[in-house]
Amino acid sequence: MIIKNTAILGGGIYISHARTQITNSTITGNRATSQGGGMYVNDSAANITNSILWRDSPSEVLIEIGINWQHPTIRYCDIEGDDVTGTTIIHLDPLFVDVSAPNPAKWDLHLLPSSPCIDMGSNAAPGLISTDFEGDPRKIDGDGDGTVIIDMGA
Repeated sequence: MIIKNTAILGGGIYISHARTQITNSTITGNRATSQGGGMYVNDSAANITNSILWRDSPSEVLIEIGINWQHPTIRYCDIEGDDVTGTTIIHLDPLFVDVSAPNPAKWDLHLLPSSPCIDMGSNAAPGLISTDFEGDPRKIDGDGDGTVIIDMGA
C-alpha cells in the first residue's frame, strides 16, 4: 500500500529506466506537484498487475516512452480516470471501506463486498504471494460464484 506521498513527479511511485514489477498494490491519496500523482513511468519496462490506483492527483499515471524502451504492461487494474485503458482495466470506484478521515493513515482500504475489484484480478500475475500483509489468503471466492479469483489491490 502506497498512501499519502508527495513528489514533483510520481507522488506514489517514480519509475525511470528500470524493469519493475508491481503486483496487488493499492496506490491512493498521493500527490505530484507536476504530473503522475499515483505513478510516473519513464522509459521503463514496468509490469503492473492486479493493482488499484485511485484518489491520486493531479492524475493517476503518467507514462513517457523513449525510443529504446517498451511500453509498460498494465493489466487487471482499477485506475481512476482515463490515463490507462485496456480490456482488463476498469475505471470504477473500488469502494474502500472508509476513506473519510482527513488522515489517510486512518483509512480502511479493505474492499466492500460490492466492490468491482473483488474477483477481478489475474491468478497468473507475476509475483503472486499466498497471503496478504495481514496474513489472509490472497485467492478466495470473494463473490461466492464458486470460482477462486484474486482481487485487485493490496
